[in-house]
Amino acid sequence: MSILNKLALAGMAIFLTTSTAFAEPRPTSLLDLSTLASSPVFNDQGTATPLAFTDDKKSAVVVIQLPPHSKAAGAHATSDGRVRYAFVLAGTLYFADGDEVDESKEKAYPTGSILVITSGTKHWVATREEGLTLMLTAHAPENLAANALK
Repeated sequence: MSILNKLALAGMAIFLTTSTAFAEPRPTSLLDLSTLASSPVFNDQGTATPLAFTDDKKSAVVVIQLPPHSKAAGAHATSDGRVRYAFVLAGTLYFADGDEVDESKEKAYPTGSILVITSGTKHWVATREEGLTLMLTAHAPENLAANALK
């Protein structure tokens, strides 16, 4: 085997055994959501943009954007066993737990609020005069910080 072939094989071995996704440090950058794939949600009233996925390809981090005066068609719940953190990034989230949408039960959560939503808990979301940007993260309950589920 020639020296060139040996070098080529060694190079391939190094390439295949190292991660190339972030092999070198990258400078911090600003994420532009408009450059990412999104899908309609909330009866086509808003968009969901996934930012990260689990090993089994489920969304782990999603940004949801809703325009003013969005209302849930009905209460819903997840059933995957994961706990969601809902971070209000912009606007005011109107949210309540329950089987039926009842505006009188809604609480207003301003920018900066963080809600903990467990799997199987029926709830709904609404906006009023302003739009909403919400980030949802999904986690296995055993991976949560102590006392996160009070």
